[in-house]
Amino acid sequence: MIKPNIRIAQNSEGEIIRSILDECGQIPGGIDWSRVNPNWLVAEYKGKIVGCVQVSIGYPLGHMGFWAV
Repeated sequence: MIKPNIRIAQNSEGEIIRSILDECGQIPGGIDWSRVNPNWLVAEYKGKIVGCVQVSIGYPLGHMGFWAV
């Protein structure tokens, strides 16, 4: 079983997130990816980021979107 490490993305990883979303056809154009922390989680496997999800915490409801692997 593959067990990636899930963690909060760092701002320096914004371009990687953009690239993953682009490969999956989920990215609108013209977005600044320099500030992704703390609203994105990344899945890291063997030292490489292989997936991402946007997480917006809210009360009483939050939102998760842009799942991509």
